[in-house]
Amino acid sequence: MKLKFYFFSLLFFSFFYPSICTCQPYPNPRYLNPEYFTKEKIKADTDVVYGESVDWKGVSKKQKFNIYYPSGNYDVLKRRPFIMLMHGGGFQEDDITQKKQWNNLCMMFAQRGFVTSSIDYRVGWDYHDKEINPKSKVRPSYTRAAYRAYQDGHAAIRFFVHHAHEYGIDTNAIFIGGRSAGGEMGLVMAFLSQRNIDSLCNSLIPENCHQLYGSIDSSTNTLTDKFKIKGVINMWGPIADTSFISKEEALATSLIMFHGTKDKSVPYKRLGPPDYPYTRDGSFNIAQRYKHMGGCYELNTKVEGTHSQDFSNEFLADHVGAFINSVLNFECEPKELETTVSVDTNVETFITSGLFIPLSLLMVALILIVILIRLVIVKRRKRKKMML
Repeated sequence: MKLKFYFFSLLFFSFFYPSICTCQPYPNPRYLNPEYFTKEKIKADTDVVYGESVDWKGVSKKQKFNIYYPSGNYDVLKRRPFIMLMHGGGFQEDDITQKKQWNNLCMMFAQRGFVTSSIDYRVGWDYHDKEINPKSKVRPSYTRAAYRAYQDGHAAIRFFVHHAHEYGIDTNAIFIGGRSAGGEMGLVMAFLSQRNIDSLCNSLIPENCHQLYGSIDSSTNTLTDKFKIKGVINMWGPIADTSFISKEEALATSLIMFHGTKDKSVPYKRLGPPDYPYTRDGSFNIAQRYKHMGGCYELNTKVEGTHSQDFSNEFLADHVGAFINSVLNFECEPKELETTVSVDTNVETFITSGLFIPLSLLMVALILIVILIRLVIVKRRKRKKMML
């Protein structure tokens, strides 16, 4: 009887197990090892066009991206998690320095086994625009720029989903995010529907962004591929209000954040009236929302850190790689981590600040004055000795 029982048990599991286990195999060492693949085994495609759109000056421009991924000759996985990164710059300009950092960070992620891309998107608004909505005290050109950026972000993801086979992307493991404005884009694309964005836009400016530029999904390219965001990588970016994040979204979308407590550009907690025209919630408040909803998140706080201060590419790659690994292996647990700004970073920040040169000149002047006073005192003492 026992022999028959074991036989039928083995037959049952061998027949049904392949059908009930639909998990994508994600080996642990892959995303935790910074040199799982050498640079020579990484393929990089640069300046690839994902669409074309009209900028704030009415000029049609091609939107491009760089993408890094393990070569198929060296990778046993045919479908890999995808990370899409978006630069900062307040929707006003492309940050060239940041783009170079992105290329290095993309390479770090690719060496860990991810497919990673950094995208361009439309930027530009009139910083000197005197037209301000008296109700919200916001320049309409800024709000319009943000909306155009959201459209390009959506178009880029549609492109990657459409070409998933070409780059070996697992469309069930899409992670998006970026620095500052890029982090905001990731949060908006993950949590705000068209209705949410329309409501937010209409509350800030008298115009209707939807009517001006079409829907979020109707610009830059004509692809119609659907996508689902698995997680957001928010590097010191804000969301208009944490109430936009529903419990269903918090449970379905993992979130890792990096932020400094002394950030003057984007609030660590919350900024709103009367200090600011409209509400902006930072990483701390977003984490509290996730904690309340029971979502999976990791908050990396840089105590006394300013905007983007002391978050190196190595730090970001290590934490993001480990976090995504935990998500993919169903091991994600809420975490709140703190580190302090290093002495070297504080010194570097001071040297590169506008205060370094005037303070240095002042210090030199004080030293010269002290030396001069000392010389005068010595001369007087010598004269007194000679008189005696």
